[in-house]
Amino acid sequence: MNLTVTILRHRAPWVSLILALSLVACANPTGEALPETPVAAAPLLAGDAEAGREVWGGNGCAACHTLHAAQATGTIGPNLDQSSLSYEDVIRRVTEGQGTMPSYAGLLTAAQIQDVAAFVIAAASGETAVAPEALPTQAEPASVSPLRAVDLAQFAATWSSGDLEAIRTLYADDALYLSAEEVVALQHQEAVSATVESEDFAEDVASVDGLSLRILGEPQQVTDKQVMFFFRWEGETEGTNGVALLRTEGDKVWMHTYAMDRVSTPNPGVGEDLLEPFDVEPLMQAWRGQEVEPVRAFYTDDLAIFNDEDILRSSQGQFRSQSELEGEYLSSEVREHGTWGMSAVAPALRLGDLVLFAWNWEAHAYPVGYGVRFLRLDGDQIAQDLRYALRPWEVGGATFASGY
Repeated sequence: MNLTVTILRHRAPWVSLILALSLVACANPTGEALPETPVAAAPLLAGDAEAGREVWGGNGCAACHTLHAAQATGTIGPNLDQSSLSYEDVIRRVTEGQGTMPSYAGLLTAAQIQDVAAFVIAAASGETAVAPEALPTQAEPASVSPLRAVDLAQFAATWSSGDLEAIRTLYADDALYLSAEEVVALQHQEAVSATVESEDFAEDVASVDGLSLRILGEPQQVTDKQVMFFFRWEGETEGTNGVALLRTEGDKVWMHTYAMDRVSTPNPGVGEDLLEPFDVEPLMQAWRGQEVEPVRAFYTDDLAIFNDEDILRSSQGQFRSQSELEGEYLSSEVREHGTWGMSAVAPALRLGDLVLFAWNWEAHAYPVGYGVRFLRLDGDQIAQDLRYALRPWEVGGATFASGY
């Protein structure tokens, strides 16, 4: 594969970077930067508020929080203009993390944490949030399609060889390899060995010994960092269909998740097209509507909905609660991500009960946000929904790879 990009390692807490880091600065509709509001350090605060402004800007806090003095209108985290947090509260939350916000104890010095806390407290004092309509709410459309074909012939040939060590060379040393069922198990706090160095991975390889991995259709690469494809594991006369999503690090796969159809089917002939179009626009419209019940109507009662951040969090032992998994999680997802303006980048394709498509978001003035996604259908509803997302700072060229 010719997949060249530096991406986050799974040891990194990037599960919450979407809530904390972005390189995107807010701008007014004319494209000119809004003037900064001078902030004076509060006299009783140990930190330097103006130095804290730099810490705020350098760590992308505007991606999540509204703060008038910083021209920030993030809606994922708390509105800091309306917050009653004390200076000590801010220091504690930045240092220790809380909820989906990570700890910055290993990323910022104690002085930097004091500075950004001083900035937040001084900036929020007596200020009101900038009206949302004063800032752009929709990104400019991408001028270049994020999709392009990628050649996975060597990837398929290596897997088909059954050579465990050769297969492992396709992956980063700490790569994750998980079926949709294993992801669900992780979400329910069940122990799953997910790395390619594990015995479970060796057993997975052994389980397809004697079968051939056949790529169906044209695998699609999304801005060099994500790949999606349909495939089959085939014996002499029949095989099983599947879909896969890959995240890459350099020329290695760093995360590989997949779902398999539940029934075997006769092997198709050479050139036979098994893929059918599938309309995901009604689903996307429901998400954009930001109402829970219209979204819920598309899913089964035992829905498993998760993303790449969930996988990383769970693999590191940071599990969601059962109440979130059993109802509240979908509500929180709709409230948080419904505002993103989700849409399909290109027509979705279906293979049996499996659906694959690229998606993006258009809101929050981000320049770009792309991902790959698969669905598992149960009749006319969705039983599993797994998505990867490409963060804006990755497109901007910044990476947060080694050292976290």
